Amino acid sequence: MLGALDDAYQLLESTLDRLAPHRIVAVVGGGAWTRQFDAFRKDPRFQQLVRRARLTEYWARHGSPNGYELRAGTLVEC
Repeated sequence: MLGALDDAYQLLESTLDRLAPHRIVAVVGGGAWTRQFDAFRKDPRFQQLVRRARLTEYWARHGSPNGYELRAGTLVEC
């Protein structure tokens, strides 16, 4: 929301680094799908982040977030 995309992605990547050894699945909260996070989701790093967090696997099994669908392993807005 503040335009600090580099900082946000650095924080999330370091969080995933800490969680990975414990096999904890990362969760993208409901706030990530609001209009205020449009720039965050449209950044190419978002696709890499959700793949790394294995959210695409989850969405393939249980359905994508509202307003989105998986196409060839990429989350796209409908």
